[in-house]
Parts: sequence; C-alpha cells; structure tokens
Amino acid sequence: MRVDDASGEVLRGTASGGSQMRAQSAAAVIRRGAVTAPDRVALTGDGISLTYAELEDRTTRLASALIAQGHHPGERIAVWSGTSVRYVELYLGAAKAGLVIAPINNLFRKDEALWIIGDARPGALFYDDSVAGLLDDELAGHFAPGRVIAMGMNRITAAAAYADVVRAGSAAALALPAGHQPWVIGYTSGTTGRPKGAILSHRAAWSGMLLQAHTMRLERFSQRLYTANMSFVASAIAGIFPAFAVHGTVHLAAVTGADELVSLAQRLSVSALGLPGPWFADFADVVERDPRHLDGVTAVIHGGSAAPRDQAERLAGLIGDRLILSWGFTENCGVPAAATAPGDWSDQGVRSVATSVGRPCLDTAVRVVEQDGGDLPHDGASVGELIVQSPSLFDGYFGNEDATASAFADGWYRTGDLGTIDEDGFVRIVDRRSDLIVSGGMNIYPSELERVISELPGVAEVVVIGTPHERWGRTPVAVVRRSPDAAIDQPTVIRHCQERLASYKKPTRVVFVADFPRTASGKIRRPELEAVLRTADSAD
Repeated sequence: MRVDDASGEVLRGTASGGSQMRAQSAAAVIRRGAVTAPDRVALTGDGISLTYAELEDRTTRLASALIAQGHHPGERIAVWSGTSVRYVELYLGAAKAGLVIAPINNLFRKDEALWIIGDARPGALFYDDSVAGLLDDELAGHFAPGRVIAMGMNRITAAAAYADVVRAGSAAALALPAGHQPWVIGYTSGTTGRPKGAILSHRAAWSGMLLQAHTMRLERFSQRLYTANMSFVASAIAGIFPAFAVHGTVHLAAVTGADELVSLAQRLSVSALGLPGPWFADFADVVERDPRHLDGVTAVIHGGSAAPRDQAERLAGLIGDRLILSWGFTENCGVPAAATAPGDWSDQGVRSVATSVGRPCLDTAVRVVEQDGGDLPHDGASVGELIVQSPSLFDGYFGNEDATASAFADGWYRTGDLGTIDEDGFVRIVDRRSDLIVSGGMNIYPSELERVISELPGVAEVVVIGTPHERWGRTPVAVVRRSPDAAIDQPTVIRHCQERLASYKKPTRVVFVADFPRTASGKIRRPELEAVLRTADSAD
C-alpha cells in the first residue's frame, strides 16, 4: 500500500497474473457465487431479495456508474447509513470500482461525521433517511455536485438518487481488485481520543471471511441472521460476508428483543445468529421455556465486548457448545480468538470458558507479553499485553504514521488489552492498558473493582477511574450510576470492596452521576469522565 503525499489518495496496485476468479476479495466471492449458484438467494432485507446473479449484476452496475462519474481507484467514498441491502451493495460496488469505503456511524451527530469526512477526504457521500435531517449545506459543501447520493426517500437539495446511479451503470464485467489493495477504512470508536481510520485490505477481509465462517460453523448454503448495525465495520465484515463465502443466505433484520430474535430465527430456519450482551438474560429465558426454539441453530455468537459471566454460564448450561464467545476489534477483519470448538464448554467447564474469549482462531497467534516485550507464561495468572498476528489484520492507520508505528512491534499488533492466557490456550481480557491504575507501585485493574461493585443492589452501572494522588501517585475513584430509587451511598460501596478485595484496591472515593458521557456506539468516554472528576476536584 502507498499513499500519495499530496492528495492522500490510497494508490491502487495492479493485479498480477492468475484468474480473476481466484482473486482474494469479497467481490470475487460474489462472482463465484453467481457462477456456481446463480439462482440461490444471497441477501434479503428491506422487502428485497437478491440472488447471487442479481447481486453480482447490481454491484457491477454500481461500480461502473461510480467509475463513469469520475471516481478513481484508491479514492474514498463515505457511507452514512444504517443496515440495509443497499449498504451491502455499496461495499461490493466500491470493491469492484477499486474504491475505498469509509463508513460513518449512523448514530453520529453532524460534528462527529464532519471529523471523519475531514480525515478520510472522501469523493462522495451516500446517506440514508436515518441521518438525512443532519445534512445541511455545510456538510454537503464538502462534495462536488452530484456526489451526494440519497439511499432512501429523503433527498436534500441536489442529491442524486441511489437507484438512478445503479441504473446508469453497465453490466460489463470489471477487473477485480488485487488482494493488497485497500477496501475499507474502519474508524475506531474513539474512547481515548479522536477515532483513527484502520485500513483494511481485500486480502485481510477475505482471510477474515474464511476464518469467521469456520468460527461461526457455517455450512455450505446455510442461513445467517444479521441484526446488528452495519455502520460498525467489524460487525459488518465479520457478520455478513462470511456467509457469502459458503454461498449462504444473509437475512438483514431489525429486531428489538430476544423474543423477536428467536421467533425470526425459527421462521427463517437460520443456523447462526448474533446475541447482544444486554439480551443474554432474556434470551436464556426464552430458551429455557422451550429449548425447541433453537432447533436447527448451531451457533449463537456474542462478540465485541465481554459477556456477562453469570449470564454466559447460565446460557451455556442451556445450549452448550452452540454458544460462541469471541474477541474482536476494528483493526481485524474477524476475530482473533473464540470459544468455538465442539467440547470447549463441556471439556473445560462452563465457569472456566465463561470468563474467557476463547482460544486463538485458525491461522492466528496470540501472545501475552511484559512491557519490554518479553513473553509471560501461559499460567492463567500472569497479566500482560495481548499481541496478535493474523492474515486478517489491518495495514495501518490512514494518514497517521506515528499511530501505525506504535501499534506494531516486530510484526505483532499491540492490542492495548491486558490479559492472561492459560495452559489450555484460553485468553482472558483483564483491562485496557490505558485504564490500568498503578497506586503505590501496586497494579489495580478497574474491571475487577467494577465487577465487585456491580454486585451491590442499587448499582445500575459503574466505571472506575484512576485519579492523581499526592502520596500514592494514583488512586481509584468509582463513578456510579444508581438504579431508580436506590439509596446506595459511598460508605456502603467502600465497605463492600474492603470485604471482597485487598485493601489497596478499594476506591478512595465514590462519585454518583445521573449518566455517563458516551460515544455513538454506547461506549463510555473515559477521558470526558476523567475531566468531570478533575473539575469536581478543583471545585472542592
């Protein structure tokens, strides 16, 4: 990959010999599907159903239309949208045109979207009705006439219609991209600062598709239910495209709870579905009432965040090895570790696996290292930074060489996650390195304190932050959001921690808040929370 210094353009390489059918990309997977299973349904959603032949045709027309508009290889196009069939088409059309798709979270506000537009410098913006009300002349002014395209019915002044763009394209086959070319710039959640754009190549995504198909146990022609938000890049690449690799069918659907999720899975006869953390308890209730609800389902996948341990244990007791826990991040097209092998839960024990994110996936290596890079033993107790090697990793951060350099050490990606690896290879996440509190020379892991405090009745949510201390260097402060009508107070919290943990780990202060500052994806913004605490300290 090369980046032109003047324009910031990601330059497209040239494919070296070999059949285009063997190209390592999602576009090649769809083309193969159109040849081997042309009439099989590839994608449903929004009242639309597309076969592999139809998806190949529509995305080829979209790609040729984008090229005819003057978009050039390596140029970025931004997509500000929720989950839809057209969003999937854009991923594939961009690939065929040699363009780089830059998703914008559809939960973002205008200023957040403008920051990504300013960083990625896209040549076009596709948007849907969910964000149309946020578009104005200032935002549209970043694009040339005709380069703002409405994917829905709500069109701002001078916006082109998506359907018209597709109709204008040619069905003539295009050369597929080379594996090393960039396909997606996925922006991180920005919990510790401005989001960074991780450059994901076609080859990395293709590797991730195959690895994820194995992790999700997708069989040929299987049915996959996708209910997440496509504007989260890791979710889209890992949750949708692996099903295409086995010529399966992806059903896009918006669901509001566990009952609806299970009902839809039954109706569509899906073999794999995703389970958000907040639905664990409700999902277990549905299954416990009637285990037949999951007949035919071979994989219930939870990833992106640690599963609630007690709820994971309960659900695993009900559905066994069908529960797959995994670990993922934007910089990887898939997951580097997962509890997915038959026997993981029964052989290792439910409690052991429920506290982990599984073992390294195929063709992936995970190490736990000290600050100087030395390896720590796989004893399940030695805590260090988890580093990863995988063919599905990103190439670097767009326009940010310093961040790229600091992210890698001798070819290993430094995840920033602190964790352990046990003698059986199971990986456990302890904390983010940036969140570690060193108090009087002792390491305090916020997640441990948060787990203990959250056991208290009346605690709806808790975050532990390290703040400066004149004697100890730093000290933990617990920030608590109470449950409605709860009367829990500081002495109760501190006393509970003293009873459960070493004295040095207890918080020296408890601050109660109505709510937490959050990113658009719902993650708590720790820097803003720390600023609130500093302001409170100054006022004192």
